[in-house]
Amino acid sequence: MSAEFDNALNTLMGGLSRPKEDEDILFLETLVDWLVELCGDDESKWKSLVLALTYKRYHLKAPEAKMSLKEALADKKSDNSSSTRGTVGNGERRIFYIAITHLFQKLLNEEKSNDLVASVLDCLIQIAPLAGGSRDVCTLIESFVGAVLDSNESLMERNAQCLDFFGQESLSLLVTSGVKLCMDGIQNDKAQETLNNLLQVAADTLDEDKNILEARATGESDKDNKDTALPSTLHVFVPHRDRGKPRKKKKKKTATPATTAKK
Repeated sequence: MSAEFDNALNTLMGGLSRPKEDEDILFLETLVDWLVELCGDDESKWKSLVLALTYKRYHLKAPEAKMSLKEALADKKSDNSSSTRGTVGNGERRIFYIAITHLFQKLLNEEKSNDLVASVLDCLIQIAPLAGGSRDVCTLIESFVGAVLDSNESLMERNAQCLDFFGQESLSLLVTSGVKLCMDGIQNDKAQETLNNLLQVAADTLDEDKNILEARATGESDKDNKDTALPSTLHVFVPHRDRGKPRKKKKKKTATPATTAKK
């Protein structure tokens, strides 16, 4: 059983490319199901699964990676090459999103709550903004809300009525109205708690951003100081993708031998 788990985990860590087709997504979800079954009640295997998913997502531009690299460079005993190697991951966000959302769907659809799956999800939710950034928090909120709506036809109909009332199809409106419905309509307590924890991560981040901006406005912090804390980009991604006014698509420049050679 241990060899089977190791093989499945190695497939997740090194044998997968970014899912592009429905078949790729189905294969990844099937692999996650198999890993969950192999983990069973073994906490060490669950920890390995969390580390594998974190490794898939972690990248040099992640908030935690930037902080670690900055601290390493500040230490006179550290050198650039060794500190850089210590913060390398795959940076593959799509696998990270699909795997976590599928775990949430399993928690949502199971009649008996799986405490270990819930614990793993809570851990990954806390890791997401550090390993990936604000984008990950917003994407997971969208994905979790979509999973809840897809699993409950009544909630889906009520959400559609809400969109019809406002007369527009908007992803931000879908998520906003969907969150309100989901918090009242989820029957599984663990799934409800997991979604609430994810929303709390977003709320705490926005509160921290507000404090940073207020400190700047009152002159308590120096925005030109490189060591001054910066606000997250969460406000950029909420609402996500359909924010602002429609923009005209820029015309693509005709390729020339010079521009082609540079690529």
